[in-house]
Amino acid sequence: MNKKEQRASVRGIVPADRAARSARIAEALFSSDLYREAQVIYAFCSAGQEPDTQAIVRRALRDGKQIFLPVVQGDEMRFFSYETGDPMTRGAFGISEPVLRRTASANPDLILVPMVAFDAACNRLGHGKGYYDRYLGQSGLKTVGIAFSEFRLDAVAVEPHDVKLDVIITDREVFRK
Repeated sequence: MNKKEQRASVRGIVPADRAARSARIAEALFSSDLYREAQVIYAFCSAGQEPDTQAIVRRALRDGKQIFLPVVQGDEMRFFSYETGDPMTRGAFGISEPVLRRTASANPDLILVPMVAFDAACNRLGHGKGYYDRYLGQSGLKTVGIAFSEFRLDAVAVEPHDVKLDVIITDREVFRK
């Protein structure tokens, strides 16, 4: 299957127990060395069939970590600081983005990456616009994808520009490249 067919094969799958399973993903992340050692985390606001990331962001802030969230500007994605209570707006593709565009000089230790689907080799199928692949291709960050276990495919269709993730955490298991 090509990428378009793979996206169609998982579209519409949203577990009935999404909140409980999102919490399992968050707990697996919190218990990882990557999270414990990170001080600056690039996260994302979930949309559609993605695991809920609100609890991850809230906990990271309580743990004293700096959180940055993505904003799509034209063909680029940039990350801006987020603090508890900051106003949010619907941005590109209807995804929540911070209204305040604060940047900082701190280099990120970890980036959480959304995905449509994945395989056990840590290949990620994105939404098809290439924002994360372009960003990750130049960043050198430690990458953690989060997804529900139903979104695992036997093999993701990979193209030369696709960036393999370091770790993928699901509600059932953890995959490492």
